[in-house]
Amino acid sequence: MKKILWLIILVVIVAIVYLVIKKKVNAPAISDQLGRASYVWRFNQKPEQYGMPQTEVVLVVNNTEHIIGTFEGSCQEVPKGKTGILSEPADQNEVSRIQCWSGGGGNEVGVFQEGEDFVVKSGELSEGTSEEPAFRGNFIPVLAL
Repeated sequence: MKKILWLIILVVIVAIVYLVIKKKVNAPAISDQLGRASYVWRFNQKPEQYGMPQTEVVLVVNNTEHIIGTFEGSCQEVPKGKTGILSEPADQNEVSRIQCWSGGGGNEVGVFQEGEDFVVKSGELSEGTSEEPAFRGNFIPVLAL
């Protein structure tokens, strides 16, 4: 009788270990949990200033709204894998991004993965001139998620 009881206990322990390991293997990575599908960008048109259109950018993450800021021009999301206004790809660690553009320049706002953390950063965009090349850079942190 004791042998049967020990066998049942062993089978239960093995089953529990199997389920725990299977759950960890099938659990999505943090980037999948917080990836593009969970980010929703909203654009609210604001009154013009000095003849320039203004757009308020709001990022919704897991049903929480974050007002990122107001930018000149009109804004649009750049789908993952697509190039932006300057025909540039996203940075390797940029998981979602939008670009706001008006009259040859603007801003890019992106969600960047830095290790296990996610940070919203804003940078500059410029189509350049005959003397200066196009520019995308000077990203600064705006919000830690």
